[in-house]
Amino acid sequence: MSFKAGIDKIVLLSFTLAFSCLLFFSFYTYGRLEKRLALQAENASLQRDLFYVFLITSVCAGLFLIVLYLIVHSSLSGKKKEQERLQLFNADLTRQVDNKTNEIMEVFDRVSDGFFSLDTNWIFTYVNSRAEQILDQPKGYLLGKNIWKYHTTASKAFYEACVEAMENQRYHQLESIYKPSQRHFETHVYPSPNGISVYFTDITERKDAEQKVLKASRLYATISEVNKAIVYADSQDKLFRDICHVVVESGKFRMAWIGLIDKDSRIVVPVNHAGHEEGYLSTIRISVDNVTEGLGPTGNAIREGRHYICNDIGADPAMTAWRQEALSRGYRSSIALPVIKSGEVFGSFSLYSLEENFFDREEIQLLDEVVQDMSFALEVFDNEASLRAKEEEIREMNEQLRDLASNLQNIREEERTYIAREIHDELGQQLTAIKLDTAWLDRKIQEDSPVKQRIGSILSMLSNVIYSIRKIAMQLRPSVLDDLGLIEALKWQSRDFQNRYGIPIAFQYPDDPPALATASATGLFRIFQEALTNIARHAEATAIAAGLRVYGQQLVMTIADNGKGFDINAVKKKKTLGLLGMKERTLMMKGTYEITSQPGEGTSLSISIPLDTHNKLT
Repeated sequence: MSFKAGIDKIVLLSFTLAFSCLLFFSFYTYGRLEKRLALQAENASLQRDLFYVFLITSVCAGLFLIVLYLIVHSSLSGKKKEQERLQLFNADLTRQVDNKTNEIMEVFDRVSDGFFSLDTNWIFTYVNSRAEQILDQPKGYLLGKNIWKYHTTASKAFYEACVEAMENQRYHQLESIYKPSQRHFETHVYPSPNGISVYFTDITERKDAEQKVLKASRLYATISEVNKAIVYADSQDKLFRDICHVVVESGKFRMAWIGLIDKDSRIVVPVNHAGHEEGYLSTIRISVDNVTEGLGPTGNAIREGRHYICNDIGADPAMTAWRQEALSRGYRSSIALPVIKSGEVFGSFSLYSLEENFFDREEIQLLDEVVQDMSFALEVFDNEASLRAKEEEIREMNEQLRDLASNLQNIREEERTYIAREIHDELGQQLTAIKLDTAWLDRKIQEDSPVKQRIGSILSMLSNVIYSIRKIAMQLRPSVLDDLGLIEALKWQSRDFQNRYGIPIAFQYPDDPPALATASATGLFRIFQEALTNIARHAEATAIAAGLRVYGQQLVMTIADNGKGFDINAVKKKKTLGLLGMKERTLMMKGTYEITSQPGEGTSLSISIPLDTHNKLT
């Protein structure tokens, strides 16, 4: 029997005893009153009434006590039941809370992200399994410990976020790297009056993916810029300078330099660099031989003919001789690549990064491609240099041939002049003398006889021969060209052409013509002759416009006809000697030659020669 049931029984006995005492007291009182009334000789009716009064009073008191008991008993029974129900409810609620707490803790333990809570004294009050795993601690080890005494490697940003959240009750989100594991986390700090809750997600894969995207973008941008540098480079020095600049700016390298092998000293001599060099190249000496100074990345790359990677300058034995200088300038990893030209290593391309383990497969592939493109460009430069040398040689040969042709042409003109003069002076004079003697004989013979007729025929033949000799002399070398100059010679040639072919020529010339060297005047006259001859033979023209004009320091001769024209490209393939001769004569005079024509639209020829010290205006 419970304690509360015993209390209820005691209360019931107390009410029963009280009720009995009340009845006893009522009857006792009634008996005493009845005796007193009897002594006072009261009548029976009064006694009966008094009895009924006491009886009713006693009954009412008893009923009151019974009702009071029932009320008290009912109240006590209700409280008992309520207490029992509350006890059951509390037990059930405690069980549910325990179950929910266990479920929540299981949830926190099952999640792949870390979670822990701290009180206002920075003490761990809860740490889920993932957080213990990330922090590399056994289960339950962190509970009750101060986070700042344990987590001494916490980043400054994480520390400041927690303090700010605790002091100002403000939510914070940040991304940071956990140094012991070198993993990236996205951290959420939730404040409350009782402390803070920290929820952190491992975002290393996302960061790695972002870095790969950024790296790929950087690699493609670098390749694009390198290709541009190669396209626009016109020399080896510019190529080296631009590529070093590109890989530093686009590739985000700390420093890059290119060195060439000095074949005499067997030393790699730096020729171009970009980035934070800070005197590094002047402090190092690199040999290509298998000696102490040649055992570094650059020497190994040159000897082996392939890239050499040093992803940790601070620990790589190959960097022993240069480690201190490199680390003091922020170089943490490097790569050296051989520069090959025409199948032979003749230099190196070295790059340095601020990060350790910077050079991965993609980076190496990019840089191998860069040096391959560089080698190709260098071979192109050599080929172009060789081609330019050959072109220069051919140009010099052409100049020599042109000079020879010009000399031969001058000799030819001199010979023609000499022949024309000899024909005109010697032969012409002799024929004139013969004609005079024959005319004298003709005058001496008075009678008409066969002899006189024959002499007349001889005189006629002599006149024709003298005319032919003069004509041949003029064709060989017009005396007017030597006596009166180019303008008069061109005018004479125009009149002769009109008389011979009946094609009018409109010839314009300057009022103050330039005085030309004999070779230039002869060249222009011969081109004029050849052009008119071509018109007469092929153009079927009805009019010709010619002119001689001075434009600045250029003398320009033009000849245009309204003939049938021709296809320039088709004529070029035939390599006609007339056009080729005019062009060569122009080039001999250091001038320019231009001919334009289309079928049915006539032909226009323009010759421009410089008025230099030999051809200047008077």
